[in-house]
Amino acid sequence: MKKMVNVDELAKSIEVSKATVNYYTNIGLIEVKEIKRNKRLYDLEEVRRRVLKVREMMKMGYTIKLILRELALAGFADGDKKKI
Repeated sequence: MKKMVNVDELAKSIEVSKATVNYYTNIGLIEVKEIKRNKRLYDLEEVRRRVLKVREMMKMGYTIKLILRELALAGFADGDKKKI
């Protein structure tokens, strides 16, 4: 079963600020899986995998715009659950 976490738990788990989680969500790097009681919930493992990939790409010099494009090409943008 997927472990669903809120923004606070996610930020702590992936060692970023809540503002970074919100930014990544707003630009489409990570996605909200469901909303309960007015709180956004994320699939922890999926986000961890994506953030690891984003960090790797940033170290290689990719811009956020290029990262978004590469994730879209990998199937992220169309809702595909491919591992990247």
